This record gives sequence, C-alpha cells and structure tokens, in this order.
Amino acid sequence: MTANRRFTKSEGAANGSSLPTLDDVEKGLISLDDYEIAHGEDVPAFDDVGDAAILSIAETPELGTMLDKARGKRGPQKAPVKERIGLRLDKDVVDYFRSMGPGWQGRINEALHALGPAGREQRPVAARCDDEFLYVVLADGRQIRAPLWWYPFLAELDDKALNDIELTHEGVWWTAIDEGISVKSMFLGIKAPGAKAPEKAA
Repeated sequence: MTANRRFTKSEGAANGSSLPTLDDVEKGLISLDDYEIAHGEDVPAFDDVGDAAILSIAETPELGTMLDKARGKRGPQKAPVKERIGLRLDKDVVDYFRSMGPGWQGRINEALHALGPAGREQRPVAARCDDEFLYVVLADGRQIRAPLWWYPFLAELDDKALNDIELTHEGVWWTAIDEGISVKSMFLGIKAPGAKAPEKAA
C-alpha cells in the first residue's frame, strides 16, 4: 500500500485486511490523512475538481457552500491554529475518549491543554486548607482540591502556618517551609515523596 492509495473501512472488511496503523504512517506506507480517513476520523476533501466545475462553483456560491458542507470541509480555523501530528496513545486512553461519542479528538486536545503550561485561566486566585484537603480556586472559577496526605511536608505546620499560603503564577507556596505545589501537579494527581494514605477506621 502506498501513500497515494486510499484505504477504506469497507475495503478492509471486504478483503479481510486490517486497518492501517501509525507504524504505517511513520514508515511512509500511508499518509496521515489517509490513516484518519480509514479510521473514520476525517472526511476526505475533493482533490480532483475539473476547470468546468471550478467555474460553475465560482458562478454559483450557493453550490460551493452546499458542496463544502457535503464533503465535510472545515471553515477557517480560529486562533490558535491546530497542528496535525501523529500521536501514539495507549488503547485504553483512546477507547475512553471514543466512548464519549463524536468529538472525542477535541476532548483529548482539551485534556492535554489543561495539563499544559499554566495560563491565565489556570492561574490560582485563592487557596486554603482544612483538616483534610488543600483547595485552590483558579481564575476561570474552577476549584480543585487535593488530600493533605499527598504532601507530607505540610504535616509539620499548624493551622495558621498551613493557611499562610502565597499564590504564584503556577501554583501555591508556603514560605515557612520553602515548599510549593503546582496546579499542574494537582491536575495530574502527583503525590510528594513519602505520601501514604491514612488507614481507614474499622
């Protein structure tokens, strides 16, 4: 199979062959566009349009609009423009997002974006601790929390020092012990070394 040859789901079902993989893309056996088409993740655009058809569409804009919709043509992208890449993900990750229905690729993008560098919307604007949790309020209105036992270095602080929290662009900081926690690590569920869950009462 070459990069110029289309591989479709119906063709695969007819001849018993499997769908192309990302390895095929990396080896140059198939293009990324063809890979997505074969997996039903994209809609092919019309590549070969004759001069007569181009002239006809130019003269009838309504026809062009109808064809764009019929072939799934994307409109102008809003900033930031997305970049097409080949990405290896564990099958259970892909299955999880696919199980949510159409738009699963966009949800993966949103999840990755949330874990990226802390931007304006992820900037902490307030933080506090109670007996069990650390709470952090973000600029976009979300409140996230993490169990205090995730951070053994906080165990030595009394209630006053525990709530003497300095806000940074990327997280929170306790000047009394010169330790901090990033918003990103809270999203990822990263525990500090030595963290041990408390034993549950019988």
